[in-house]
Amino acid sequence: MNSNIKHKMKFVQPLTKTMKNLKPTVLDAIYSCWRDYLIHRERFLNERSRSSVHALRISIRKLEALLGILKSIYPLKYENKLLKTIHRELQDLSYLRDIQVQKKEIKERSISNLRRRELRDYLDSAEKKEIKKAVRKMKTSAVIGLTKMMFKIERRLNDFLVVADENGLKKSLNRLRLDFARDMYHLERQIVDLKHSKENKFHTLRLDIKDFSYKLEILKPLIIIPAKLENKIQELKMNLGQLQDLIAFSKITKDFLRKTKSHPHPNSEMAAQIFQKRTEIIRST
Repeated sequence: MNSNIKHKMKFVQPLTKTMKNLKPTVLDAIYSCWRDYLIHRERFLNERSRSSVHALRISIRKLEALLGILKSIYPLKYENKLLKTIHRELQDLSYLRDIQVQKKEIKERSISNLRRRELRDYLDSAEKKEIKKAVRKMKTSAVIGLTKMMFKIERRLNDFLVVADENGLKKSLNRLRLDFARDMYHLERQIVDLKHSKENKFHTLRLDIKDFSYKLEILKPLIIIPAKLENKIQELKMNLGQLQDLIAFSKITKDFLRKTKSHPHPNSEMAAQIFQKRTEIIRST
């Protein structure tokens, strides 16, 4: 085992304590993550608002993190199929999220009033199309089938946790500790390499940090994480989110110029803002 990964395993609490907390931690997480997902899915289908899109995307990411944890504990049968379905929903909401964030932030951008009005109209039109598309796809995906899959995952996991002897639980926990340590090591390597990374690598890091922070949230009773490290993760997540918003605005502006047959021009101010944010993130890490 890589010595760096082994070192990261110190953040997981002693086996005796984790064995006692494993079952309630995991089963409570299954219930709360799935309940939140269903609530926010229904809310989005009814409201179709910016806040409902944001809440649904968070609940899907938490569910993805949970399924990743469950795979570490016990080899389940349905989690890959469920992961594919909910990840597809997340992807269907990605462009819509970018549009809705830019509608909120467009007031802060230094562009003429005429161009701002044209861009707002363009974003309104694009938002309606994306909402229709996302709603149509979600309605064709039967939530009853997804719930049955989740119940089967919960039942198989519960059966395992009830009948597993001490050795079985130790093996599961060691797999969980090792996977968690690998996630930490992988993030560390990505952060070290930031200086030489392109924008898409920053986006990948942001997604990995989100996944890791949701795993932290779920595994709180089993994990020892220094407050300093937790704060750094939150700070990095926020900075990477701001960088992603700048990049998304730049892309949406280019789409707008192309589709409205305006003459595209190099947005030097936007490029400078992206570069500045990128540099700030590298320096702070």
